[in-house]
Amino acid sequence: MHPSDSDLAASSAPPAPATHYDTSRHDEWAGAVEGVVRAAVSQLNLGSDECPAVELIDAAVLDAQIASLKAAFPDNWLHAYAIKANPLKGVLARVRAAGLGAECASREELLHARRCGFPARALVKFGEALEPARIDDLVGLYRRHAWLTCVHCHVGSQGCSTAMLVTGVRAAVDFARRVNAAVARRQVVVIDIGGGLCTNYRSNEPAMAGMSFADYAASLRATVPELFTGEFEVITEFGRSIVAKAGVTLSCVAGLKSCGGVPTAVLHTGANQFVRQAYRPAEWFQRLSVFGRDGAVRRCIAARPMVPHNVAGPLCFSGDLLARALPLPQVAAGDIICIHDTGAYCTSMYSMYNSRTPLPVYLVARSAPPQPGARSDYCFTPIKVQSTAQTLAFWE
Repeated sequence: MHPSDSDLAASSAPPAPATHYDTSRHDEWAGAVEGVVRAAVSQLNLGSDECPAVELIDAAVLDAQIASLKAAFPDNWLHAYAIKANPLKGVLARVRAAGLGAECASREELLHARRCGFPARALVKFGEALEPARIDDLVGLYRRHAWLTCVHCHVGSQGCSTAMLVTGVRAAVDFARRVNAAVARRQVVVIDIGGGLCTNYRSNEPAMAGMSFADYAASLRATVPELFTGEFEVITEFGRSIVAKAGVTLSCVAGLKSCGGVPTAVLHTGANQFVRQAYRPAEWFQRLSVFGRDGAVRRCIAARPMVPHNVAGPLCFSGDLLARALPLPQVAAGDIICIHDTGAYCTSMYSMYNSRTPLPVYLVARSAPPQPGARSDYCFTPIKVQSTAQTLAFWE
């Protein structure tokens, strides 16, 4: 079931701005993933009844983000990947192999990290919150318990400026030095500065202006130089900024309908996977691009200009919309829509509403060099394929 005309008109969800981003760059963004979309059609049979939609994680993009992170900071810093961003075992295996640790937001995530092979020394689980009114009490706790050797801060994510993040880290270091002065020894030796860097959802560039890993490192060096002198061991907790750009979601268009003259394309995924986008469309969005059944980009040309479209999911829920009046090339039933930048906080926030089985997830790697006679130079490795029986077992 998808939204009816009356549902769309009466929906209490705030309407999403039609253009969060420059839709005139559609062909550029679509062209960047055209090869993998074509390969998914030919190798995974994307668009068939057996594979109407799929999740892809680009290994090269993930590796590049990890390399960028490690290059920006000193070699002895521990980068603890935020598991909640994307907890899939296949993603964690690649993160661990690159030398990163893991930040765990629950007991279950801690156990999951251990099962995935992360050593205990590379795991982080944060604890007591620091409030200004309790600073003296907390200093007293450090005085009484010599095993308290770390201070953690996490200002926020996807909405915090670099200056705000740096201010939070400065406060954490000041508190650590206050504790060490109070106990007259170097008791606090670890500073966990959290994560929080914004991901750029408006274009293919990984980071927003001034918010790359290198930009953040430069700001920290200028404002919190103690982090770079060896006085403290330093831990980071980046998640979204590592994995978001590595993911794309591909769905064929199940059908089209018209609402007030605006075509609505219905996909095989929606609010079950894009919870924030459905409930808070004014703040959360993904770029969309359109491909034909064969995976070729539906390009914007004078003879076929962009047309405003609604894009809906399959749930029995009137707010299951990923876009409202979004300019796109004319969409036809059977076309493929790519949802960009879905590597973080999409699969991990999956909702079991309507008992829909999560999309299969594949890690995508490029052959180097392309193998003679191969259908493409892409290799798809399944990292999560859930059966209907496994889905229904959730309710037992």
